[in-house]
Amino acid sequence: MRMLKLATLLGAAGSALFAREAAAQPRLGAGLVYGTDIEEVGVQLNGYYGLDGSLDGLRLGAEFAYYFVDDPASFWTVDLNGQYRFVGPGPFGAYFIAGLDIARFSIDVDLGPLGDDDVSDTEVGLNLGIGAEYAVSHNVELFGELKYVISDYDQAVFAVGARFLL
Repeated sequence: MRMLKLATLLGAAGSALFAREAAAQPRLGAGLVYGTDIEEVGVQLNGYYGLDGSLDGLRLGAEFAYYFVDDPASFWTVDLNGQYRFVGPGPFGAYFIAGLDIARFSIDVDLGPLGDDDVSDTEVGLNLGIGAEYAVSHNVELFGELKYVISDYDQAVFAVGARFLL
């Protein structure tokens, strides 16, 4: 009976340690985004790293989104975010998002015999939002996010995709 209790205790300790290490693992992901102001769909690549110790639940990361706007224009964003997971641990999690947003819009203007000119604008802003994730396996989690970007390109951004633990 003591062996069974010891085995159960060691198993629980191992599971807690494994869960703690899994939270600190880097995550790489991809997904689809939609911006309400530009009214276009795009693709997103992201990477996050969980901080452990006294900052449990906090992740830092970056996202790049490229939107499929009509030629000859282009629009993309880079976000440097923090995520704080307020629901977890377990297969379902929910988190707050806050970060810096860098957006770039450019258009290639044909000037006829004078050549081409690239007109562009880069804006820096803040984004705030909320997200949810669901672990479908040990290495894969699905996510959905809604955030609002506060800048000259104010818009709500919806994102869905998958992240993979490395």
